[in-house]
Amino acid sequence: MMSFVKSILQTFFTRISLIIIGLAGGIIKARWLGVEGVGILALLTIINGMAFRFGGLGFGSAFAYFLAKEKVSIVRLSKLLWLVGGVMSVLSIFMLLLIWRQDFSPWNDLMPILFYVCLTTVPLFFFNNYIQRILSAKLKITEINVSEIIAQVSNLLFVLILVVIFNLGLLGAMLAFALSIFLVFFYLLIQLNKITGETTVKENDGYTNKSLPLELWRYCRWNYLLMFLNFFIEDLPLILLKTFAAGNIPVGLFAKAQGIGRQSRIVALPIAQMLFPYTATSKREDASRRTNILCRNTLVVMLLIVVFMMIFIKPLILILYGEAFLPAAKVFYALSLGIVIWPIGHFLGIHVAASGSPKQVFLVSLLTSLSAVVVCSLMISKYGAIGAGLSVSGIYTIHTFLRLLIYMKFTETSFIEICLPRWTDLEYYRKTVKMLFLRFTKETKVS
Repeated sequence: MMSFVKSILQTFFTRISLIIIGLAGGIIKARWLGVEGVGILALLTIINGMAFRFGGLGFGSAFAYFLAKEKVSIVRLSKLLWLVGGVMSVLSIFMLLLIWRQDFSPWNDLMPILFYVCLTTVPLFFFNNYIQRILSAKLKITEINVSEIIAQVSNLLFVLILVVIFNLGLLGAMLAFALSIFLVFFYLLIQLNKITGETTVKENDGYTNKSLPLELWRYCRWNYLLMFLNFFIEDLPLILLKTFAAGNIPVGLFAKAQGIGRQSRIVALPIAQMLFPYTATSKREDASRRTNILCRNTLVVMLLIVVFMMIFIKPLILILYGEAFLPAAKVFYALSLGIVIWPIGHFLGIHVAASGSPKQVFLVSLLTSLSAVVVCSLMISKYGAIGAGLSVSGIYTIHTFLRLLIYMKFTETSFIEICLPRWTDLEYYRKTVKMLFLRFTKETKVS
């Protein structure tokens, strides 16, 4: 358990630095691009996620699961990575080009050059995601953290150069986005080559070149469908807001409020990445205990963070982004419940999927996505950006509640163990503080 805590601590301090760097980038984009520009940028940057959810086939989770279970070698999976990522990213680009100018497309009124620049990053996004999943399966947490730092720092530097100095506006912001993804790809490629020679099983693992992709697909097909449905859960509010709203200003306000709320994910997402291989390789009782501790303590931390942010959100927006973004505060209030409970639902779903039952997680997301269409259509058409925020909170509440029920049944765990803090958790805090103190004193002596 303490090795997991140590990984979380390393990730936590890395993500705090990323929040600061990301905040600086957000301020520059808000000040130089304005509300409408932020809205357009938000619409463009969901293209990668949309392409990957539709075209990624869920192979990233299969790579992580098979490596964590030591069923196949890195050498074989790394070869398959290029084939799957290359073919599916090209097909995804082709599909995006087909729907780009359609009436229902959220990008049909944007400058072509912006859309084309974003398309160039799609293959790199595929490869980066697959490589990160392989690294996480080998518990290369430091390397993943470094890749995130490279992404944020390089993006900030390129934004300063292209947007502020050369005054390229939205085009500069998109070029900065593309260049940062390329640098991350270059770094991850180096890390993959370092561990490619490490094989966890014999090369004769019982899979032929034809049977291995089929075995991976048998596992990941539910995760693929899950990613497909998560598109509706995650990005549908933004897309429908563009459909119902007059112009991109409401989109910009919603995107800014959502971006502030999603800063919490900078910690939650990599923890979830670590949770997957740890759960897959642990005994059932140990894995459940770890997830329970993580969920109940995360719930407390998230509640404190969001309450603090709700109190200071208006002066925060005014000082950082300017008076034009002040209406985003009301959107943040509407988002607050979803921000608090999202990590819990995500951790519970990761646990069940890593335990070998992704089908159950898919069924939950299917019900959630159906409700998302109804909730978003009703709320956004009537209340605009605030309705989008309320929709997100409603969707995540349904999502987390259903995943909680599945997890409780799957692990035979009570609601109290998952959601209510315990005095015994203080022991982990004590060990964590001790670990930090010893590390700090050791570094001080060395210096």
